[in-house]
Amino acid sequence: MVFGRGKKPALELVKVARGDIVQEVNVTGRLKPTQEVSLAFERGGKISHHYAKIGDQVHAGQILMDLNVEDLSAQFNQAQAGVAVARAQLQQYQAALDAEQVRLEEVNRGTRSEEVQLAQTKVNNTKQSLADAQTNLNNVTSKNQTDLENIYKDVHDTTSSAYATSEDAVRTKSATVVTGDPVNGFNVSFHSCDSSAETEAINLRRESESILVAWKKELAETSAGSDVIKLDALLKSSQEQLVIIKKFIDRANDLVTTSCSLGDPARSTDRTNLATARTNVNAAQMSINAQEQALTAQKAVNENALSAAQAKLNEAQNALASAQDELALKQAGSTKEQLGLQQAKVRQARANVQAQKAQIAQATANSENAQAQIGKTIIRSPIEGTVTKFDGKVGEIVAASAPLVSVMSLAKFEIEANIPEVDIGSLGIGNPVIITLDALPGNEFFGKVVRINPAETIVDGVVNFKVTVAFDTPDPRFKSGLTANLRIETARHTGVLILPEFAIVETDKGTFVRKGSGSSTKDIPVGVGIRGEDSNVEILSGVSEGESVINIGAK
Repeated sequence: MVFGRGKKPALELVKVARGDIVQEVNVTGRLKPTQEVSLAFERGGKISHHYAKIGDQVHAGQILMDLNVEDLSAQFNQAQAGVAVARAQLQQYQAALDAEQVRLEEVNRGTRSEEVQLAQTKVNNTKQSLADAQTNLNNVTSKNQTDLENIYKDVHDTTSSAYATSEDAVRTKSATVVTGDPVNGFNVSFHSCDSSAETEAINLRRESESILVAWKKELAETSAGSDVIKLDALLKSSQEQLVIIKKFIDRANDLVTTSCSLGDPARSTDRTNLATARTNVNAAQMSINAQEQALTAQKAVNENALSAAQAKLNEAQNALASAQDELALKQAGSTKEQLGLQQAKVRQARANVQAQKAQIAQATANSENAQAQIGKTIIRSPIEGTVTKFDGKVGEIVAASAPLVSVMSLAKFEIEANIPEVDIGSLGIGNPVIITLDALPGNEFFGKVVRINPAETIVDGVVNFKVTVAFDTPDPRFKSGLTANLRIETARHTGVLILPEFAIVETDKGTFVRKGSGSSTKDIPVGVGIRGEDSNVEILSGVSEGESVINIGAK
């Protein structure tokens, strides 16, 4: 454009036109699987097998890892045996009921000589059965005592090992963190920025020293051959002492992980030593617990075996008494009293049958519980997907609820992005989205907003809201973590009046367009609507289609 000397340049004009305008919010997000699960055992134990590895595709219900279940299998087998014993006992009670009913019929009918002879033979046989039952009870009692003594022999070794582990943790592994001795006192060897933790660590160190002295004395006064009361007391006190030792190690570890300690190179060795000490003390606690469980299980086995033997003895005694009563009944002939007695025996036999049915139900519940405990030692994949995490080595002892395996769903991804608070008000569920991925240049994908988190997320001090976008169509090339560029359409108006944003003046007094006539100009108030990504603005009022306004931005 050419201007004459001394003349003002001609004003450039733009016309108010009618067209379409689209308002968008542009953000960046990342792909994530629509479903990812973290798996753990429901109970602690030693890892027995691995059945998958990172990167493997697994199906729903597939076993991924399991624990050693030798002790649980023994309990399950024992529970099943208890069910079998209870059912066998029911058959015996049912047979006894049938026999009593037959005798009742005989009492009603009267006695024959051959029946008297048979009754005498039965008495003789039941006497022998009673003697056999008494011998069996004596044998079971002796075996129970031997089996329990064999387990108690290990108590002293287990607690001695726990003492050695504790002594190493307190007097060696943590010696450079809390220094000193019982005579001169204890102190933290460095400044940790946490005086409360230092005081607690010193007190726990002093208490741990006293515990070790008392523990060593108790071990010296107890041997593998001590009576069970002493050994039980040693187990209990060892378990209580390990709790204090572990608490001291945890507090010492707090000291070397404060902000003041993390930058000190000398504390790196302390952190390693304390981690080892914590692992060793945890293992000692598990050994003590395992010893107690073994004793509890053996006592339960002994109690069941003794109960079964006593039941057989009681059964033999009852059988003998019944046979003797039957013989006396047949020898004396039937009386009104005998008839009443036999009727009472029938009622008692029937009650025994009902009581034994309850015993079967209880034994079955014990078996089902043992089987359920075995089920807690198996990790199965709840979904079809890919293994993305697989921790824990075969032979390693793991705690219950510790996450070991993660599985990510296959080929189902969504995008999460943070929307600033200035834009979140214009978004809604179902807004269409155009998606491009840095990893797949030249490709456009489509989706929609499916979820807007109502709670804010603070990013670099700015309030944002997390928005989830779902793909309309999945693609096998999608990977977790890919960067996604999102163009979220928040509004679309068609056939509306539009002007370029550089033709609009915005001041504290309002929004205007400028019209010119000759050498003068005039600001016309206008109402505006949405603003498009193409720099156009929707005009709601103030001017009409075809009117010309000054292109202010062309200066």
